[in-house]
Amino acid sequence: MTHDPQPPHAPQVPLSKCAFDDPGTRAAWRRARRRVVGRFIGCLIFSLALLVLLSLHATETKKGGPAGLGVALLLGLVVPCVLYVYIGSLLRLRRIRRVLRSYPWEFRAAARKHPHVSESYGVAAQVKMGNGDDDWTPAMLLRNPLRWNHWDTAMESGAWFAGDPAFGGVIALPGGSGLMTFERRSRMSIDEFHEIERDAERMGRARSARIGKR
Repeated sequence: MTHDPQPPHAPQVPLSKCAFDDPGTRAAWRRARRRVVGRFIGCLIFSLALLVLLSLHATETKKGGPAGLGVALLLGLVVPCVLYVYIGSLLRLRRIRRVLRSYPWEFRAAARKHPHVSESYGVAAQVKMGNGDDDWTPAMLLRNPLRWNHWDTAMESGAWFAGDPAFGGVIALPGGSGLMTFERRSRMSIDEFHEIERDAERMGRARSARIGKR
């Protein structure tokens, strides 16, 4: 894998063996986690408040009153969906941390939205891995733990990548902020997987990060 030269004005990639050793990266991860946890707790408090309100309108709810039914609808449909989203964000942050503890940061010349692939649950994106016009990863699912369909156009001018180009990993803005998961959209071929398996060191690192799956 070739390493692209960094622009002189861009933050320099840390020399640490794993990306999570970089103080800036750890700080960015913790900030993202605090925001998700804060929103999650806020949603729980809101749910408890709705429960109290529902209990106050229990009689009206049984009679089909609009206030009680509205609260019951919020509590039964909307709140579980919101909680599900925040739990997914926390799990995604945990996956990011596993990758960052297994791989170093590498500078990549560009990341881009795939021009012909769309995604319902994130952004279909590619990372440029070499100097040739065709040296892009396959289209993978890019998701921000805070905003799942967010795309930062600044990455088109350079990005940090940690992971394996075949399995995915994590990408971020130069400096380690804007952390996002970068995951395969489909299973790779058996032949490609077996070819990677022959490299014990590469496969061991991928499995340590829990991305080494077909």
